[in-house]
Amino acid sequence: MSSPGIILTSKYSLPNSKDFTHFINYLTREKALLKEEKLTATEKIELQRIQTGKDNLFQQAGQTELSVSKKDKPKSMLQQEAEHLLNDDFDFNNLQQMDFTKMVSYMARSYALQKKPRKTPAEELEIRRLDQAMDQIVANNPSKDADQSNILNGVFDRDKDFISVANLDEVKDKFLQAQQNGSVMYQDVVSFDNQFLRKNGLLDDQNNLNEVRLKEASKKMMETMFQEEDLRKTGYWFASIHRNTQHVHIHFATVESQNTRKIVQQGDYLEPKGKRRQATLDKMKGAFTHNLLDHSQQLQRISELRNDLVQEVKKDLQDPKTQKVMQLTRELVQTLPPDQRYWNYGAVAGDNPVKKAISPEARKLLDELTTELVADNPKYQDYLKLIKSESKFAQTVYGKSKRDSKDYAKNKALDLQKRLGNSVLKELKVMEKQKTMYIKSLNEQEKQNEKFKKRQINHHDSFKKTNYLYQRKTYRKSPVPHFTPYWARKLDRVLSNEVEHQRNQYFYERMQQASQHDISY
Repeated sequence: MSSPGIILTSKYSLPNSKDFTHFINYLTREKALLKEEKLTATEKIELQRIQTGKDNLFQQAGQTELSVSKKDKPKSMLQQEAEHLLNDDFDFNNLQQMDFTKMVSYMARSYALQKKPRKTPAEELEIRRLDQAMDQIVANNPSKDADQSNILNGVFDRDKDFISVANLDEVKDKFLQAQQNGSVMYQDVVSFDNQFLRKNGLLDDQNNLNEVRLKEASKKMMETMFQEEDLRKTGYWFASIHRNTQHVHIHFATVESQNTRKIVQQGDYLEPKGKRRQATLDKMKGAFTHNLLDHSQQLQRISELRNDLVQEVKKDLQDPKTQKVMQLTRELVQTLPPDQRYWNYGAVAGDNPVKKAISPEARKLLDELTTELVADNPKYQDYLKLIKSESKFAQTVYGKSKRDSKDYAKNKALDLQKRLGNSVLKELKVMEKQKTMYIKSLNEQEKQNEKFKKRQINHHDSFKKTNYLYQRKTYRKSPVPHFTPYWARKLDRVLSNEVEHQRNQYFYERMQQASQHDISY
């Protein structure tokens, strides 16, 4: 298998542990003294002694650790070359091969030596050799433009795309201040396979390198590091593009004006915690690559397809098109826990553990359901093709990693599976809520109907009772007549009239009959 197109090799250097412990003690006492409004003569002497002691610290090197993965064996030539750059000592007699990064630390060393009131003959000789090295590095960086002859080729920092010899004192002071304050020094080397650079239009047949794109990608990488490691307020970095080896490299050095790293106990001494998280290094490399090669459109398309599938799976669940979807949905709902707070897909590779999640059995059914829902969706097929393509691209850039967490296609497939699962669970929550509300509405309606029926019965009973009582009341209130002579005469008159009427009616009918008889004859 061919070597990766880009690798990132890193290390960090700690200040001397013993000196750093003294530095912390000095700093604590200095702050306490400076808070006092008035100092005694003894305290003034102590403060001066502390400040002098701080300036004389960190003359000896501390611990250095190379931050490379021990799993990636055997090491490629590209990686061996990068590690050699990080570990190579300063060589006065071979300045052409010397990395500019190491020169800055020696400028800081020269500055520290010159501050000493008394110097040994060996220190005087070291200062002279350092001054000669400074002159040599300017001579080794000629420029076609005479007005810009002081520009150091391929050297840039956090604030400038070009560093001149006139800027070296400023750079030197920043590193000296960081050294005096016990800062960790981070060094990173981004190394390239030259064939990879040519394939992506970064190196032509005349070995002309597109430094502009390399610098832009470098700045993006360091912005990512500063954000991840919280160095934006105190951090400073500079870099140099190194071409004097078989491959092109970019060498970075980073320090802090004030140490903000966590202080840890190592044996009898204190020291800042220098090691960066692997996630930080991965993000740095990813930021560099994505900016340099600009795969943003393809990555954006992958994100768009993923988001579309997450939304469409809800609609497909609401309107199932196959009997299998309906069956799996019923089985899943029966398997889910009663407490909907646990309706969560759970963690996949690389995620933090989730306490509240569905059971493995429910998760298996959920995966079957989501797979069935998106099986015939063209966007799902496009998504799979794109992540496989991007995975192949990542292997050409970084090489094939042995870590499962670096398998792009597998991780993206798991991520989609998780998102689809949570989308389905969320929709099931909505459907269950609607079902609960519907049942509650039916129950309420049933209660209302029962109340209405009861009210009707009560109203009917009440009406009957009221009518009965009214009739009783009316009957009781009617006066009982008394049979008096007045009522006797009235009754006699009515009866006489009725008898007369009946008699007249009788004679009338006889006359009618007689008349009809005469006519018939």
